Amino acid sequence: HEVWRQFWILIQRLGKILLADRPTMAIAAIQAVLVGVLLPLVFGADASLETITPVDQHTPPNTKPFSLVFLLGISCLWYGSNNASKEIVKERPIYLRERDVNLSVLSYLLSKMVVQGIIGVLQVLMLFGLVQQLSVIPGDDTRQLMQMIMAVLTGTSIGLLISAATSSRDQASTLIPIALIPQIVLGGLIVKDLPYIPGIIAHSVVSGFWVYQGMEAVLHGD
Repeated sequence: HEVWRQFWILIQRLGKILLADRPTMAIAAIQAVLVGVLLPLVFGADASLETITPVDQHTPPNTKPFSLVFLLGISCLWYGSNNASKEIVKERPIYLRERDVNLSVLSYLLSKMVVQGIIGVLQVLMLFGLVQQLSVIPGDDTRQLMQMIMAVLTGTSIGLLISAATSSRDQASTLIPIALIPQIVLGGLIVKDLPYIPGIIAHSVVSGFWVYQGMEAVLHGD
C-alpha cells in the first residue's frame, strides 16, 4: 500500500511540475508537429501499399513504405528517450534526500515512466494524425499506431536508464545520440541482411531493430 500511496503522490507532483513548465511542453509538441509535417513532404502519397509491387519487370519496387515506417518508429524512440533522459539526473539531490525518508524506488520509477509515457503517447498521436492527414501510413492503422506507442514507451525506458546512469544533464544529452545511432545503423532498413555479429547485437539489444520488424510485419499483414 505504501508503494502505491507514494506513486500517486509522485504522479500528482510530476503532473503539476510539467503543466507549469509550458516551454518544455511546447517543445515536445513542436517535435511531433515538425516530424509530422516533414515526413509527408518527403514521401507524399507514394508510400501507400499499392505502390510496393512493381507494375512490370522494368519498374523498380517502391521502398518508400518501408522507409516511412522505419522513420516513424525511430522518431517515436527518439521522442521517448529524449523526453526522459534528464528526468532522474536533474532531481538527483532531491531523490537522495527523499530516499533517506523511505522513498520507494519502485514508486519513483513507475511515476516517471507513467508521466513521461503519457507525454510520449500524446506526441505519437499528434505525429500519427498529421502523417495520416497529410500523406498515408501504410499498413493497418490501429496496429501501426500500437507499434508506435510501444516504440515511444521503449524509448522512455531507454531515456530513464540513461538518466539514472549519468551524473549531469550534459552527460545525458551527450549519450542520447550515442544511444540512437545504433538504432538507425542496426535497425534493419539500411542493411537488410546484417552480418553475423551485428545481427546478434541487433536481435539482442537494439530496440529499433524490433520496432522496424514489427512495423514491417504489419505491412505484410502479419
